[in-house]
Amino acid sequence: MYQRPFSYMSNQQQQQPVIIDRSVGSSSKTANSNMTQTECTICTDEFSISPLVIHPCTECTKRTVCDSCLVNYLDERINNNNFRQIHCIDDNCQAVLDSTRIFEYLKQLGGQRELQLVQRYDRFLLNTFMSSQDGFIWCQHNCGNGQIHYEKENAPIVTCNTCHRKSCFVHKTIWHEGMTCAEFDSDRNGDAKSKQHFLENANRVYRSCPGCGVVIEKNGGCDHMNCTQCGRRYNWSESSYKQKL
Repeated sequence: MYQRPFSYMSNQQQQQPVIIDRSVGSSSKTANSNMTQTECTICTDEFSISPLVIHPCTECTKRTVCDSCLVNYLDERINNNNFRQIHCIDDNCQAVLDSTRIFEYLKQLGGQRELQLVQRYDRFLLNTFMSSQDGFIWCQHNCGNGQIHYEKENAPIVTCNTCHRKSCFVHKTIWHEGMTCAEFDSDRNGDAKSKQHFLENANRVYRSCPGCGVVIEKNGGCDHMNCTQCGRRYNWSESSYKQKL
């Protein structure tokens, strides 16, 4: 079961990063004396290892990558739909990182970028959990909303609670206006020429996210796209509409 380690804190608690004070006093001297210097295996810069900062991997006996490179790695994994299983960045380890420790590590660093990454990671994990619930469907217009449709196939039209546009629960696509699900199946299984005509028209307005497959409607803007469901970043011109069977 998915647990949100930080989401149930008060707003004031969530906004306060964990800060390690090394400025004055004996605790500061102790912390500094326990810090070691090593070379990052990615950027080759020297960096300090503090025993007070949690490391997201519990298997590594020694840190080999600096915070900057590790955050870059986590950012790439989370924002490119690879967040479900994030492996340790150390080539000699490759253990699967625990999501709770990833949250704790990013919050301890306390920077604006890290806290924004915490929010996105939390949202993506929640989306993944919700997607596994019986009767759940994402709005196929990519507005970012999803909901549980209790009637399921018995009432296939799903009206989004956010954008109020229609999706088809049976086919997990934008609602096929003017056709029942049976008619849509018949049309979709027609001759090759009809299929090609349908795909050519669909590609003008709709494309499928290469990360999660959700159908996206584009009505303007630049070529760069960012899927609100899985967070995948891609170019509209490099994607295509894919029918969901």
